[in-house]
Amino acid sequence: MRSIFIILLTLLPLTLPAQIEFQPGYFITESGNRVECLIKNVDWENNPREIRYRLQANSDIQTARVETITEFGIHEFNKYQRATVQLDTSEEKLDRLSFRSEPEFITEQLLLKVLVDGAATLYYYENQYLHRFFFKIGNSDIQPLVYKKYRFQTGNEVGENISFKNLLWLKLQCEDLTKEMFERMRYSKQSLGKIFQKYNACKGEESDKYGYRNIKDMMNLTIRPGIHYSTFDASNVEQQVGSDTTFRLGVELEVVLPVKKNTWSITVEPTYQSFKTNFTTTTQGTIKAVDYSSIDIPIGLRRYFFLGNSSKIFVNAQLYLMSLAIKKELNYPVRTDVKTNASFGIGAGFTYKERISLEARYGFLRGLARHVVGIHTEYQTFGLILGYNLM
Repeated sequence: MRSIFIILLTLLPLTLPAQIEFQPGYFITESGNRVECLIKNVDWENNPREIRYRLQANSDIQTARVETITEFGIHEFNKYQRATVQLDTSEEKLDRLSFRSEPEFITEQLLLKVLVDGAATLYYYENQYLHRFFFKIGNSDIQPLVYKKYRFQTGNEVGENISFKNLLWLKLQCEDLTKEMFERMRYSKQSLGKIFQKYNACKGEESDKYGYRNIKDMMNLTIRPGIHYSTFDASNVEQQVGSDTTFRLGVELEVVLPVKKNTWSITVEPTYQSFKTNFTTTTQGTIKAVDYSSIDIPIGLRRYFFLGNSSKIFVNAQLYLMSLAIKKELNYPVRTDVKTNASFGIGAGFTYKERISLEARYGFLRGLARHVVGIHTEYQTFGLILGYNLM
């Protein structure tokens, strides 16, 4: 059973990418028609000039270029809108900075990435040479937000054109936004996004966010109760195997990494677990072999695979380095305290609507008497874990 689980877990990442490459989305044509489809999600680092899509899961792949669509999006993941804007093409590398402080505009038709959508909308554009932000209020024209580094004519000093701060201070007037907030604002997704969300909230509108997360959005705190089936194998003169099914309770802190469409994360999960078993030996009769409980603190790496708008599956691996013993009685093969060594665990599970999850996890062999010479003990677990995200 456990061998089958490990084999399936190993093969799972190899079979999933082809299934989730095209994700539910839409695009809007020049004539205003909205087409629901499956869009190839390549997590564009640079703003795209075209998209590849299927009308049905098994239909042919087609291409739509920026000249033929006015908007496209992958549901709950990203959204792009076409616009003709003034794009500042000033160099950003320090060794190639201009001596001019003014932006160097050209007129371009682009698919701009929507970061915050509401009463005020924040846009983003990036290619291999530069990154720029744009904005609009209501139905007004989209305007560039200018931030530019430049060199002085004499010396090696670098100046900054921070006119984006003054422009937003003038345009985003709201009692909840102070002058100091705009002065501290940085030319970044998180900093600008925070200002736009505050402005929209001040105007009584919800903000739709795409393509980036605030720090608190990158974290999950999950209560994780479950059931452990554990086995203990001890060998010395005699060999004995005992097993126990117990309750476990963990609290997992997960930090989602801003890479690969937010599909990787790091986890830390302090977990209470216990194990108790008796042996019947030819020399001592029935004895209480192990009475062990602890708080384990595994550190893990997790990979998500999206199945649709509201569900995804995941695989993860854990490293067990820290264990705080509560009870540590070991009576067989010798009477001593439990002392564990480092071990690994692997798991796979399902998450629904970022709130509820279910995981099956296998814990590899751990020694419970590593400090006793000549004694060999093996402890391993298999568990089912239910999770509820509090954030």
